[in-house]
Amino acid sequence: MLQLNLANAYLQGGQPQEAANILNRYTFNNKDDSNGWDLLAQAEAALNNRDQELAARAEGYALAGRLDQAISLLSSASFSGEIRQPATSALRCAHRPVAPAAGTL
Repeated sequence: MLQLNLANAYLQGGQPQEAANILNRYTFNNKDDSNGWDLLAQAEAALNNRDQELAARAEGYALAGRLDQAISLLSSASFSGEIRQPATSALRCAHRPVAPAAGTL
């Protein structure tokens, strides 16, 4: 919780890069904390890192069980850069490609 408070203080103080550094570490170790993902999305938005922002927001949606919205956000991202955070297991399962039915190729 202290890390989130510090990151929020950096974000509110106009230092989004410092906040993002803390939040990337925090969400890596606390993948199920939607508050961390929300703050990370805010920090990435402040840094104009659109794909990173969308990925963090998608993680939050996936944690809340809103998988359709998570997938929609990920689909709208260009992913020009590599996403720094691994997806949560819920999002990985939801975003896993489905094999085409036999005879549809």
